[in-house]
Amino acid sequence: MNALSHEFHNEVNLIGLLQQLWWGRYIIITAMGLSMVLAGACFVATPARWISSVIITRPEPSDVSTYLEAVKTSQGEIWSDLERQNILNSLFTDAIENIKNRTIYSKGALTVKPLTKPANDAFIVEYTAQNAQDAQGKLDKLLAEVNQNIKANSFIAARNSLHTTTIALQKKLEIKVLSLQEERSDYIKNLRYALIVATAANLHKTMPVRSTKYNETLFLLGTAVLQAMINNASSWPVPYDDSYFKIREELLQLENIYLNDRDRFTAYRYIQHASLPRRTNQNLILTMILGSLLGVMSGICIVLVRNAFCHRQNLGYPPP
Repeated sequence: MNALSHEFHNEVNLIGLLQQLWWGRYIIITAMGLSMVLAGACFVATPARWISSVIITRPEPSDVSTYLEAVKTSQGEIWSDLERQNILNSLFTDAIENIKNRTIYSKGALTVKPLTKPANDAFIVEYTAQNAQDAQGKLDKLLAEVNQNIKANSFIAARNSLHTTTIALQKKLEIKVLSLQEERSDYIKNLRYALIVATAANLHKTMPVRSTKYNETLFLLGTAVLQAMINNASSWPVPYDDSYFKIREELLQLENIYLNDRDRFTAYRYIQHASLPRRTNQNLILTMILGSLLGVMSGICIVLVRNAFCHRQNLGYPPP
C-alpha cells in the first residue's frame, strides 16, 4: 500500500511539474526568443575568421637544380643519391623552421603541423585572417618570403664555396705551372752542362747514348745536337701534362657556374597550393539551436524558481 501511495505521489508531482511548465509557457517562450536574439546578435557581432591552408613537402632536384650544380662543382666530388637527398632534406627543414619561427610573432594567425605523425615529410601550413583575400594572400606572401630568405642564404653560402674553391684551384694551377717551368729549366741546364763537357772533349759528332735527359752521358750527343736542343727547348712552350689540364678543366667549370637571383629555387614543393579560404564561424543554424536550448532551459528555471517561491510564501514560511 505504501509503495502504491509513493508511486501515486510521484505521478502527481510529475503532472504538477508539467502543469507548472505549461502555465509558464509564455515565460519559457519569451526566454527562448530572447536567447535566440542574443545568439544571433553574437553571431553577427563576432568578426568572421577565414582560414587558408597549403600542404608542402621536400623539394625535388629540379626545383633547386642550379644550386645543386653549384654545390657539386664547388666540392669537386661525384655525388651519390644519398648526399643529394640530404641537401634537399636540409633545405626543407630550414623552410619549416623558418615558418615555425614566424608563428611566434603571428599572434595565432599562423600554424604549422605535420600532415601525418610521426613522419615529417609533409606539413600543413594554415593562415587565419579577417577576410578571405588576406588569408590566401598573406599565406602566399609568407611562403614566398620564407623561400626567398632560404634562397638568399643558400646562394651566399654556395657563392662563397665557389669562390674559395676557385682561389684554391688557381693557386694549385700556379704551383703546377711553376713546377713545369722549373722542370724545363733543369732540362735546359743539363743540356748546357752537357754542351760544356762535349766542347771540352772536342766531341762534335753524336755517339750512342742511353738517354737524352738526366743522364751523365748526355754530352755524347755532340756539340751540334746539344746546341740545337738548347735552342729548341728555350723556345718551346711549357710542356703541360694531364694533371695541369685536369686542374684547368675544373677551374673552367667553376668559372662557368653563375648563380642568378632569377634562377629557379624552391625550398619546398607544393602538394596542395593555397586553398580557397573557409569561414570558421559559418554555422549559424547550430548557433541558433544552441541559443534556443539555452533559452528553454533558462525559462524552465525561471518558472520553477518563481513557483517554488510563491508556494513557500503561501505556506507561511519566512523568506530565506
